[in-house]
Amino acid sequence: MKNLFLIIVLVSLFSCSSTSYLKNSRAFNKKIKSIPEFDNSFTGVAVFNTSKNKYLIEHNADKFFTPASCTKLYTYFTGLMVLSDSLPGLRYKTVGKDSLIIWGTGDPTLLHHFIKTSKVVNFLKSNNKRKIYLSKSNDQTSFFGSGWAWDDYSDYYSAENNSLPVYGNVNLVSVDTSGAFGIKPASNSKYLMQDTSISTKKYRFKREFRSNKINYNIKKVDKNKEKEIPFLLTDNLVLGLLKDTLKTNIELTNYSDLSGSKKIYSYPSDSLYTKMLKPSDNFLAEQIILMASDVLFDTLNTRRTIRYVQDSLLSILSVHPRWVDGSGLSRYNLFTPRSYVELLTYLHRNIKKERLFNSLAIGGSDGTLKKRFTGYKSPIFYGKTGTLSNNHNLSGYLITKKGNVFILSFMMNHYQHSSSAMRKIMDRIVTDLYERY
Repeated sequence: MKNLFLIIVLVSLFSCSSTSYLKNSRAFNKKIKSIPEFDNSFTGVAVFNTSKNKYLIEHNADKFFTPASCTKLYTYFTGLMVLSDSLPGLRYKTVGKDSLIIWGTGDPTLLHHFIKTSKVVNFLKSNNKRKIYLSKSNDQTSFFGSGWAWDDYSDYYSAENNSLPVYGNVNLVSVDTSGAFGIKPASNSKYLMQDTSISTKKYRFKREFRSNKINYNIKKVDKNKEKEIPFLLTDNLVLGLLKDTLKTNIELTNYSDLSGSKKIYSYPSDSLYTKMLKPSDNFLAEQIILMASDVLFDTLNTRRTIRYVQDSLLSILSVHPRWVDGSGLSRYNLFTPRSYVELLTYLHRNIKKERLFNSLAIGGSDGTLKKRFTGYKSPIFYGKTGTLSNNHNLSGYLITKKGNVFILSFMMNHYQHSSSAMRKIMDRIVTDLYERY
């Protein structure tokens, strides 16, 4: 009831007035300051009119905010600037008469539960009469990103990072209404342990900390469900999964000479960007940064890659952000609303409209915006959302009623109301922009 009351109050503050508060920054700033629910939070807005090539609204546009998953727009930019049309799936080198050395490139698609590609699998199977060795000499990854919450380790959005992911680095557990359940990869069924002491009204699967043991208790299943539970990555686990699937033995090696190595390309890059951006997939975002690192440096190092992109490719920004990971899970990230408008303006001018817009979540249609900006004959908003506890952000392209393209970034941090209530008021402001212009 409290949240419902808040939504009614917030929406009424706008519905009782015209859209004149959107005519310039001064009117907008006055309106925002009149809403008590914004008093103890931090809000920033930048709206750029592409047809007039100037800002319509700037409210705390140069202040730094926690961006959450809007960080993925910078990961997308990195992929566009560094990767080719296809992902680098595997690096390999023939040594002697019968040895094949392979290195991971960070490609997340190998045996992925929901991304179907077989080029790397077929290559490895075709070489099963050779001795295959996996080298990690190029692997400078950290299993979690800097500033991630350690207690999210069992949640689907916190899959670990590494140079050679398998199955998206998650178990896919399925349950049906009969109470039956299964796990993919099937060889990981040995980690499932029933524990009736787990408190739940329906069912619960929970991986133990620093272990692959998954405790579960199933009481009632209303409808068939699937749940992703990240692995605790170990060399033995990765090699074991590859052996089970490929029916060939792969061993570790310290071999580190990358000279003369070749690459297999696995999957269309644009397709992966779409799968990363629309549902806001953290794992894919982190691995895109690592694949870029492989291309740039022959090593997989997130920090080094981000530093390179900032120093060499982001001259389009007036102020550099504090950028530390690919997904936005880190609370260390700090970006301004203007930094998003500047990035999106560059993409709008340099990437074909259809390619760019189709990669993003589409209001009323798909991704994280499927249930927002609904009821229009054509989509009015293409963009990216970003949500962490007490923070919600929206950046993207608004197609106004008169056909203008506005580039906007709306960042709300540190509120104590529900995110759904704050999204309501954000969406009302965006739709008022649509109606006015």
